[in-house]
Amino acid sequence: MVRMTPEDDELRETMHLHDRKRPGPLAIRLLSAGLLLLMAVTWWLWIPQQVFPQFPRIAALAAPALQWGALVAVVLAGLGLLIAPGPARRSGGSLILCGGLGLLFLADRNRLQPWAWQVFLLSLTLGLTDDRRWLSLWRGLVITIYAWSALWKCDPLFLMETGPRLLQPFWSRLQALWPHVLPVTVPGVALGLLPLLEGVAAVGLASRRFRRYGLWLSWLMHGSLLLLLGPFGAGHSAGVLGWNLFFMIQNACLFARPTTSFGTDADPDDGIRPPSPHEARFRHVGNAAAIAIMLAAGLWPLAYPWGGCDAWPAWSVYTPPLQQVWIWIPRSAVPNLPPAARAACVEPSLQDIGMAGEWAWDSVLVEPNRWSLTSLGVPVYPSPRVRLQVALDLTDHDGINDHRNEDNRNEDNPENDVRVMVTPWRFLWQPQYGPSQILTGREEIAREID
Repeated sequence: MVRMTPEDDELRETMHLHDRKRPGPLAIRLLSAGLLLLMAVTWWLWIPQQVFPQFPRIAALAAPALQWGALVAVVLAGLGLLIAPGPARRSGGSLILCGGLGLLFLADRNRLQPWAWQVFLLSLTLGLTDDRRWLSLWRGLVITIYAWSALWKCDPLFLMETGPRLLQPFWSRLQALWPHVLPVTVPGVALGLLPLLEGVAAVGLASRRFRRYGLWLSWLMHGSLLLLLGPFGAGHSAGVLGWNLFFMIQNACLFARPTTSFGTDADPDDGIRPPSPHEARFRHVGNAAAIAIMLAAGLWPLAYPWGGCDAWPAWSVYTPPLQQVWIWIPRSAVPNLPPAARAACVEPSLQDIGMAGEWAWDSVLVEPNRWSLTSLGVPVYPSPRVRLQVALDLTDHDGINDHRNEDNRNEDNPENDVRVMVTPWRFLWQPQYGPSQILTGREEIAREID
């Protein structure tokens, strides 16, 4: 048996106390707990399911066995990092977590929720760099999210359409309490506060001098969003509300002053033996790779106005789409749809019918976002391609022309087909959409997707 000397006991105690003061373990626990809780409240999204169409980027990865395996790996890796986030398990756990999430994203792009994309980036860089660098990258990612989100809301259609839909439910409750004080509709000044708060918070958090004020503004903004989007407002999903709550806790830990042990800027190597030359080279390469990954993720949204980046990876949340897609199905086909899809069918307005044509009198609109919220508890991935794939999936239901059967192709009736209205791509800050194109039937929709 090896006998421990008093010097060994002192060194072990010193390293133990030092590890408790390291910022990394607390940060990793927060990240892991946030991921596991958000996945728990959106669990339908993460399992192989048939209540809402799945949109794989690689069809072979959509096999249920692969999805279950990836989900189990993510949960176990998250639990491992939550329970024992020490340096020995950090790299392996973060890579398993990152790889599992990546496979789940490829199996269904609807899983690429904004909070899941944030966790993916942080877990990808976690195993590459040291604690202090990783926390700095995390702070930079938060500032980037606020900055891009504020920029995309500086859009005339946000003030005219998306913003009022977001704020009107809560505003109506306030207006009912003070009917003689507040106007019926949301004033434009209130609509402009959200992008203003996000932009000023991003600038404040990026500055050490004004960081305290940026932190307060971020708390004010997320607290307001919890009221606006919660049960007394727009009634958004638990995932959306949970992400806002996560941001409030995260910002307190990352930016609060005086710093806690979570956000300290102390060198995590103080009191620990100097790294070997091999470890020093690995850390240097890992730091460079982590910075490159975060820099690429921060610059990728530049391609969003031209279609080179989707809305959520560009941090465009609560914003109007750059291309509109409306899905129409025959009214006679509605009883044959699954319950969640039937709940997503809405009667068209006179304005909708006027845009579509006479055939719209015998049709109803299908709202993919309502379908996704009803069946999975999350908003649908805001990509025109995803909405077109929803329309393509609807062509396989009873009551709609069956294009899978060769014997039926000569009997197709356009009145029984799925129709899709697609607007041309709207350049950012353009105040209206152009004239829409109408696609009829499976072949035209599939051609538009390709």
